[in-house]
Parts: sequence; structure tokens; C-alpha cells
Amino acid sequence: MTPIGYVAGLDGLRALAIVLVLLFHAKAPGLPGGNIGVDLFLVLSGFLITSLLLEEWRTCGGIELWRFYMRRAWRLMPALLLMLLLYVVLAPLFWPDYFFHLRDLLIALLYISNLAASVGTLPEKLLHTWSLGLEEQFYLLWPLALLAYLRFLRRPPLWIFLLLLYLGLYAWRVWCLHRPEIVVSLAYYRPDLHAGGLVLGAALGAWWQERGARPVRASLGWLGWLAILVALVAEQTESMHLLLYVPLAEVGTTFLIMAILSGRQAGFSDKLLVHIGRMSYGLYLFHYPIMLYMVESRQHWLVAISTGGLLAYGLALLSFHSVEAWARRCRERRWSKASVTGC
Repeated sequence: MTPIGYVAGLDGLRALAIVLVLLFHAKAPGLPGGNIGVDLFLVLSGFLITSLLLEEWRTCGGIELWRFYMRRAWRLMPALLLMLLLYVVLAPLFWPDYFFHLRDLLIALLYISNLAASVGTLPEKLLHTWSLGLEEQFYLLWPLALLAYLRFLRRPPLWIFLLLLYLGLYAWRVWCLHRPEIVVSLAYYRPDLHAGGLVLGAALGAWWQERGARPVRASLGWLGWLAILVALVAEQTESMHLLLYVPLAEVGTTFLIMAILSGRQAGFSDKLLVHIGRMSYGLYLFHYPIMLYMVESRQHWLVAISTGGLLAYGLALLSFHSVEAWARRCRERRWSKASVTGC
């Protein structure tokens, strides 16, 4: 197995993902598939979490589930709580005629925004938290499933098993979206129809751990760019977005991650991109209510992306250096394993 360690270029990839999301929510023209930024995040999350879990299994002979869950909670909850606190205080001032602020806050806090949205209970002003719900559900279930696989199955190789699962989920998506009773705009949020990126990222993590850090051709990275570009700019219906362009973005992101790990995409290690990538979680949390209000107020997309983006960045920076910094110290002090043993 090959330890991943910190790779600056992966933060650069996060920067690309958050910029696409910001442009999409600002209603920038010419980017009908801009929400694939979320799918970039999902592939990257699946890859990183699986890599960390497999490294722990290799090093320690097991996976300490409670420690994993607590580290995830200390990483994700503080900034989310800050965003929700600001939301519940300020949102009624900007949307006085919207009567579901507390309901939406509770849905987001429980990480079930995707489940609620998939049955038509849309947390309108916090709709971006659907992807946080999907990731949190992955964080809860995947370590258990991985532990069971490593202890009791181990055949076929994990990366092959996950690749087959990805293909199976895609076949299920095709079948579901061709059923007449399916509302595609709601099905988009269903975990079973949008977990493919996490699974494909996990397959890459398992493959990379098993096969070792083998360099890939530079052309693979450019193929990844091409796939993402097509998914970004092609005209698309809601069903075609899920059936064609989301998988295209997922595969393209997988290629880009492989190229970055092989040192083939050095541009992703640019200091500005890395900084934006490190701020991406906070940017994602804070940007949506701001940009939604600006778009609803009929602001030009350039105003929304500049003013809204700067406001979101300021809040993300505040969060990063306050509640998140405090949480990082607490997390490392309490939930890091002893440096001597590594376990």
C-alpha cells in the first residue's frame, strides 16, 4: 500500500470545484453544467476517505470507527454550526415571507437535506447542504462496509468490487430515470442515484493503495480536463445531466486525480489555488444563501460572483481562523493517535 500524505494539487482541484459551484449559483452564462463542481468534490472525498481508512488498516490492523467519526465531526460541524447560526439570525431579515427557516435549519443540521429534497421537502435557502448530507451518510456507512469487506471478503480486489458497484449504480440510475413516475429534479438528490462519484473515488483510492504510486501519462490529465469541459458547457436536460454529464465529470475527475498524484498537473499546486482549496469548505457553506438572495434580487451575475464571492470568502476566512482553528486544535489533541506508534 502507498501512503498518500498531503498533496497540494488536490487542494488545487478543490479550488476548481468550488469556483464552478460559485459560477453556477451566480447564474453565469454558458455553464449549464456548472453544478458538476459538486461531483468533483464527491469523487475527491471518496478517494481521500478510502485512502485514509486503508492506510489505517494497513498500519494498525484495523479501523477505529469512533475515532474516525469524531475526527469527521470535529472537522465539519463547527463551520456548519456557525453558518446555521448566522442563517437563523439573518435569514428572516432577508426573506421575511419565507416561513420554513427553522425547519430547513433542522434538516441541514441533521444532514438529511438530500433525503428531504428527494421527496419534495426542499430546504430552499439551504439547498446546497444536500451534498453535505450525502457525504455525511457516506462517512457513516462506508467505514462499516469497508471494515466488513476487509475482514470477511477480500475477494475480488476492493477496487474491482467498487468499480463493479459503480457500474451497477449507473445501471440502476438509468433504469430509475426512465420510469415515468420519477421526477428527475427530485431524483437528483437521491443517495442511490448520486453516490456514484463517492464510489468511483473510493475505487480509485483502493486501486492506488493496492497498485502503488505508478506514474500515468500526461495525456490522462488532459483527457480529464476534456471530460470536465464537455460536462460543463454542453447543453443538457435534467435527465441527460444525470445520465451522461455527471458520469463524464466523475471519470474526468478520476483522471485528474491520477495525473495530480503522478505530478502531471503541476498547475494545481499554485499557491492561490491551494489557498482557495483550503477555504473551499467554508466557501461552499456560506456562499449559497448570499448568492441566492443576490440572484433573486436580479443582480447581474458578475455582481453576484464578485460581491457574493467576496462576502462568502470573508466569512469562510473568519470561520477558518476561529471556530475551525479551535476545532483543529481540539481534534489533534484528543483524536490523533500517538505519534510513536502511529496507532
